[in-house]
Amino acid sequence: MHIPCVVPTEVAVAYRNRKGFTSQNVMAMVDFEMKFTYIVTWWEGSARDARVMNVATNTPAFRFPHAPPGMLYLLVTNEFNKGTGNCNCKYVIILVYQTQKAKYSFYVSSKYYLVDAGYKNKAGFLAHFRGQNYHLHDHRRGDGDHRKEMFNYRHASLRNVIERTFGVWKNRFRILRGIPKYPLEKQRDLVIASPYLSLFYIFQFTN
Repeated sequence: MHIPCVVPTEVAVAYRNRKGFTSQNVMAMVDFEMKFTYIVTWWEGSARDARVMNVATNTPAFRFPHAPPGMLYLLVTNEFNKGTGNCNCKYVIILVYQTQKAKYSFYVSSKYYLVDAGYKNKAGFLAHFRGQNYHLHDHRRGDGDHRKEMFNYRHASLRNVIERTFGVWKNRFRILRGIPKYPLEKQRDLVIASPYLSLFYIFQFTN
């Protein structure tokens, strides 16, 4: 997500994004209640989204809240027992092994952050299939039987809360649409402070 900013001429090239204006490349995470849970600011507008995430997730100082590792489950006949193994997995996996006495199924489950096209699939992060479009009217008629298209449709439906949260955030804090010519540190602090003020507003008027 790009937030417009005003920078000195000597660094304007680094902050100019692919749309032609200077901005901060902001990486933010929200939950399904439209509440911010994590935010990283003040990356140059020309920085790639994947680079911002890689630095945030691999640098301890950023204190990134990684998704919990997956658990390994063992299904013997019709009994479902949780095993003791841990697994950092990218997808939901079911492995079936059958002997003469019993049928074993190993089920690996994990939690993920839903991410958009700017990020790659990796442990703890789940992006959509590239190059696979979905057609809404086909799904409403029940004609969408392609697994990748169906996955992208569900992925977009869940990820819609992110776009709505960002829209509400920018409408609530109009200053983010065009930050005045403040010092760079103050421009960064405005972006950081606004999600906390948004959370305060939610707790103040909804509880």
